[in-house]
Amino acid sequence: MNSIDEPFGKFLFGRLEEILSNSDWKPKERIPKYRTILEDLFKSLTSDSPQYLNGLFSKMVYLFKSYTIPGNIRNYSHSLRKFANDVVHKADLIPTTVDDKRCAFELAEVISYFSHVSVPDTILNYYSDSVTEITLHYKQKQEKLPSYDFYAVIESIYFPPEDSGLNFCVLTCQTDSLGKISLKLFNNKNETDFGCDLSAFGRIAEPYQNIYVTEVVQSKSNEEEYYTTKNSFIVLEPDYLIDAKELSGCRQLNYRMPGKYEDVPLLYMLSRFLKSEVTDRIMVGNVVGKMLDDLITKRDSYDYKSSFESVMRDNSFGMLCIGNENGKYKRQNIQQIYDEAKLHESQLKSVLTHYKKQNPIVEPTFISSRYGLQGRLDVLVKHVDSNQKDIIELKSSRKYPKLELGLYPNHEAQTMCYDLLVTSVYDNRVGTSSILYSSAPIVDKPLRNVTEEKIISKQDLLMLRNRLYEVTVT
Repeated sequence: MNSIDEPFGKFLFGRLEEILSNSDWKPKERIPKYRTILEDLFKSLTSDSPQYLNGLFSKMVYLFKSYTIPGNIRNYSHSLRKFANDVVHKADLIPTTVDDKRCAFELAEVISYFSHVSVPDTILNYYSDSVTEITLHYKQKQEKLPSYDFYAVIESIYFPPEDSGLNFCVLTCQTDSLGKISLKLFNNKNETDFGCDLSAFGRIAEPYQNIYVTEVVQSKSNEEEYYTTKNSFIVLEPDYLIDAKELSGCRQLNYRMPGKYEDVPLLYMLSRFLKSEVTDRIMVGNVVGKMLDDLITKRDSYDYKSSFESVMRDNSFGMLCIGNENGKYKRQNIQQIYDEAKLHESQLKSVLTHYKKQNPIVEPTFISSRYGLQGRLDVLVKHVDSNQKDIIELKSSRKYPKLELGLYPNHEAQTMCYDLLVTSVYDNRVGTSSILYSSAPIVDKPLRNVTEEKIISKQDLLMLRNRLYEVTVT
């Protein structure tokens, strides 16, 4: 963990004091600014991480797993992060003055702990009269309703009239465990277009099709009525397996809206008509993949030349095509592949040093009849002393995303699919999911973390999978 010095701690407190001094700002405007300070704090704390951490949540998970941090500091950090997210994404949430004071208290305590700087009196005076209410907040526990995961067969689909202004659909389903039920799917998108429209599933599905649904809650007023929550997944015909890499290929950067992605199901169909080619880029990828495998399996006996020769033998015709130029064999074409792939070696070795004491498994294959997915991971790291299982997906293209972007959306989607696959096999799985951009220099942190706080993106991803089933089968 990178240490926070006193000047930086005082600087962060100064920013907090500046926010509190502006009496024109309401809690709705202040609280997101607290989160920005929290982000800068954790960005500094994790700046010496060996891998790129995408987002505040992933930085917190990394720090709290790697170092012993008091429980109250963890709770304050997560509480502020989650509440600030809700303030930003839920237009109908109007935070109170007590909410504002609680968030300022949480931020001040976290800054003080990591910087060893006492909270300034001006900040203490702001929330000191609400300490009792703030303390009570942490003692209160929301009632958590039991949730259900189940397979079902659709009997009928109902949408309310268009002029009703209601955004949901109702599936009448038969289940083995709950009998005949009605399942209400909501459009969870808010005014800022944040969220996932699960009600759109009703326009994809048809009666008598099979579904798998998770995190469903029973209605308090009608025991035969259930509804999806913000954490629910719904999968159409889960026995139909779609490859994770092909699915993720339909998620692309939205160049009209920087930082956003768009899902294009027709790319899945288009890929069926594309002619496969043998290129030097593919061969470099094959060699880098073989290097990673051999570094893990052979360890001390690894030899780059042997790895390269193995790929040449397995792809002899392809190598011959690449070496051919106007009917003549040009050895320098093969030498270029050899030299370029060799450049990835130091990055691979550097990343793998962090897993020396663990048990990495090369190219395990998973299928999931829950999520209707299949895929072969590059590396699954099983930790020998815990239930932790880390996913590493290798990308060896010359072009890698800059740190500002972090990850390409199709690569992120592929890794999320692998997370779903591994979780469906290991129910209590904990661990990280990362993409290894092996062409990125060490200074650009080639190992990039996929944040665990991606539930909505996974919902969209499974809805995309459902649309692919619709266009290919029905």
